[in-house]
Amino acid sequence: LLPLRELYSRWEIPKKNKFFKGIDESMSIDNCIHSFFGVSKSYADLIVQEYGKNEGLTIAEIELNAEEEDFTTPEWIGSEVTGDNKYYNSQLSENPFKNW
Repeated sequence: LLPLRELYSRWEIPKKNKFFKGIDESMSIDNCIHSFFGVSKSYADLIVQEYGKNEGLTIAEIELNAEEEDFTTPEWIGSEVTGDNKYYNSQLSENPFKNW
């Protein structure tokens, strides 16, 4: 367990903790049940673990400066899924695409 302290906009670990400067890449995270948001080195390992559960699902995100901004929709885009709970990462972890 990491002794994390919640600040206004982030979580912090005490400077005296052995993990203050980061977690060694050799640390195993197999079967980790935690979200990969907010981490960097662990991201790839967690994606590999979870990918098979949602194989075949392709989601694209478009970054706009404003919600009203005009853009040309690429022809490969299918359905708009913004706001559809079943596509939320939290839901995909509970009910993977392979189970739909």
